[in-house]
Amino acid sequence: MLKPGDLIIAFSDGVTEAFDVAGEEYTDERLLASIERHRGKETQALLDGLLADIKTFTGEATQNDDLTLVMVRFDGRVPTLS
Repeated sequence: MLKPGDLIIAFSDGVTEAFDVAGEEYTDERLLASIERHRGKETQALLDGLLADIKTFTGEATQNDDLTLVMVRFDGRVPTLS
């Protein structure tokens, strides 16, 4: 059950498989650590923080895959069908 304020983050494998100039991958662990660092922020600021962390990690390395992040914050309102 979602509670107001809960956040769902979906991401493509290109996020955790993004690599730096040495060929090291970003990994699930780095993504989770980044989420933890930015977790108290508003949704857009959280997204911006995650993308900045990924960019800092990858530096000038050219990526071979997409970097897709999608976030949804539940505000507690449930739509009604009429």
